[in-house]
Amino acid sequence: MRYYILSKKLSAKRLGEGVDSHWSIENRLHWQLDVSFSEDQSRIRQGHAAENLSILRCTALNLLKNETSKELGIKNERLTAALSTEYLTKVFTAQSLNI
Repeated sequence: MRYYILSKKLSAKRLGEGVDSHWSIENRLHWQLDVSFSEDQSRIRQGHAAENLSILRCTALNLLKNETSKELGIKNERLTAALSTEYLTKVFTAQSLNI
């Protein structure tokens, strides 16, 4: 059984759709972090290290997703960025976003 606090009145069907939508987004993010960064394999537990690395992983994932000049998966984009300073610079500066 789960309880939810809402700021507006919703039907059970609409509430269920909202909950499902939220968790599908959440699950996709965690799946991507686990597949691309092996987050579930991390054994870092002391102090704030686990939280800090999680923030860095999410930031890296967002930067890699924003870089669209190459049609690569996130794992391959990470490898390309590790091997090419030029591509890494492109990822960090978001040149493909025309910002």
